[in-house]
Amino acid sequence: MVRSLSSISKRSKTIKTTQKITNAMKLVSISKLQQFKLKLKQFEVVLENLSPVDSESSISDKPVLYVAFYPDLGLVSYYTRLLNQMIAKLDKPKLYVLGTQGYEWLKRNEYEVLNELVHSEHLDIESFLEICKLYMDLYQIVILMPKYASNGELSFELMKTQKVMKKRYNQVYEPNYETANKAFQSSYLKSALVNGYYASKVIEYTIRRVAMEKATESADGMLHDLKLQYNRLRQERITEELSDLMSEEG
Repeated sequence: MVRSLSSISKRSKTIKTTQKITNAMKLVSISKLQQFKLKLKQFEVVLENLSPVDSESSISDKPVLYVAFYPDLGLVSYYTRLLNQMIAKLDKPKLYVLGTQGYEWLKRNEYEVLNELVHSEHLDIESFLEICKLYMDLYQIVILMPKYASNGELSFELMKTQKVMKKRYNQVYEPNYETANKAFQSSYLKSALVNGYYASKVIEYTIRRVAMEKATESADGMLHDLKLQYNRLRQERITEELSDLMSEEG
């Protein structure tokens, strides 16, 4: 398709404007990513401190409640799509959902979502944990935990939060085993949920940052091609004008 110099120039200006937007979005994503990475690291330490507690997964006949973390913002459809696929494989799951991107899809497909719409970007963590603590008495809470490999592959694993302390008769529990065990279960559940939330946000902003980097690189490539087109067309015009001048002089 033959383009005029003015159309190429206009196209270049449009791409440069878009590139400024993607660069700004990339910087925001990097900033958010660093914030959530720091918070995730803090709560990983909490989980690590709970790990040495002599505990085991408990067997329960309670129904399972799956906790799923969705994004609120766009440009991470890969994450949302894989999470939807994971949920589709579950057998009639009951769900507690944070984030807006998948909420309508779940409702439209008649999944049993126990909560109203909750935004994940500015989550009130204390309220979220209190609600989940109440659900703990009724359900086995399982987190749909996102895992992001170094090669960019995303997957979701089922993380069970139902654990009990092993009762050792040569060990003293204050004030008693039942109270200590209940405190451990509550702490483990809260730490796992917060860890899952921050892990999901880290992965979300990693994917968004990569998308913005690719968009910026793509814009660089388009600008380079347009510059070549512009210079080639300009040279052709100059050659034509010189040829016309020489023809008139001849």
